[in-house]
Amino acid sequence: MGNVEKKNKSNVLLMVTLCLASFGIMADMVIIPAAGGIAAAFPAAGPGIMNYILTGPTLFMAIFSLLSGKFSQYISDKKLMIIGFGVLTVGAIFGAAFQNIYYLAFMRSLVGIGMGLLGVTAMAIISKTFVSESKRVAMIGIYNGAMSAIGAVMGLVGGFVAGFGWSYVFYLYLILIPIWIMMFFFVPDVKTKQEQADETIFEKDEKISWLKVSGLNGAFFVFCMMHGLVFYQIAILVMEMGVGEAVQSGVAASLGTVGSFVGCVTFGFSYSLFKRFTPFVCFFMMSFSYILLLIASSFMVVAIVSTLLGVAFGLGMSYYMMQSTMVVPMSKVSLSIGITTSVSAIGAFLSTYATTFLQRILHVDTIVGIIPVAIGVLLVGAILSFRFGMKETKQQMAIKKAAAVSAIGKQRIEN
Repeated sequence: MGNVEKKNKSNVLLMVTLCLASFGIMADMVIIPAAGGIAAAFPAAGPGIMNYILTGPTLFMAIFSLLSGKFSQYISDKKLMIIGFGVLTVGAIFGAAFQNIYYLAFMRSLVGIGMGLLGVTAMAIISKTFVSESKRVAMIGIYNGAMSAIGAVMGLVGGFVAGFGWSYVFYLYLILIPIWIMMFFFVPDVKTKQEQADETIFEKDEKISWLKVSGLNGAFFVFCMMHGLVFYQIAILVMEMGVGEAVQSGVAASLGTVGSFVGCVTFGFSYSLFKRFTPFVCFFMMSFSYILLLIASSFMVVAIVSTLLGVAFGLGMSYYMMQSTMVVPMSKVSLSIGITTSVSAIGAFLSTYATTFLQRILHVDTIVGIIPVAIGVLLVGAILSFRFGMKETKQQMAIKKAAAVSAIGKQRIEN
């Protein structure tokens, strides 16, 4: 009993540390409400550098999410997490040490590097610590839910602090220091000798179905890009529509992460209802949210839209991340997580550039002006998700029927 209690206590401390570490993953929630202030402080900066300030870290997050799988062959997940979180902390805290837009962009790049290493190692440690599918799904839901809740708080506080000046939001990152120290004590080295032996045994025999992995991540890429069109530019959207300023932008961003929290913590229940049709529900909910945005005339409507977008994204993110651990053999889980994390980061990074591209093509200068295109893409995604859901459901029913027939045949032979 003593060993069981000790293990349970260690797992609790591990999850507390990982959940708090999501302060690093949600670091952008502090920057989003300050976007208007940063643009005003550097009026000569073009849209390209401003887009990079907002979503540039996700580009490096994508790169280092993929590289982390290779690094983990030589460095343990714990050490890799500590290194990544350390780089992130330095880039975040000292981001406004000099009033220079290019210096800020460089420090934001360091944040992205840390986010990439942190995101993959956290998910890998959860998957390797909680081997049971039911426990793993539950812990992933808790982790993603905590990430969203922390993001909501950071966005709200960031919006309030941004009212005093954009550079003040960087002081909020000081909270990362004690969390980094906790990692030394409460995150275990989960890559045991037995695991290394298992990986060696299965490495040659177990292969990845790249068709499944490509389909899963292709859908997730589009989903993340469509979500980022508004999420990363909510501050600009609020000011563009004339329904608020920095404080309201922070509230809207926070409501988006509150919605994500709700979507993450209710994922287990939602998945039990919708099963393979969960992506259809997420795509449709996001398209409905954007339809509401077209008729928005007050901050209240924008707040509702932000919340619904958050719920849709929380459900979708949990689904695609869970599936990334299910469509590959256990020995390939870290690689699959890295690919899916990278895809989500690339989708988020390209979202602001997609906004600028669509604005040029459509000859509009507002975010609302490109929303009809986003609605069309999301509805196509919903239709395709529904068709794939039907196909997978039929395949599963056929497998179950074949298994039942085989069992009956065996029973008759034995009798």
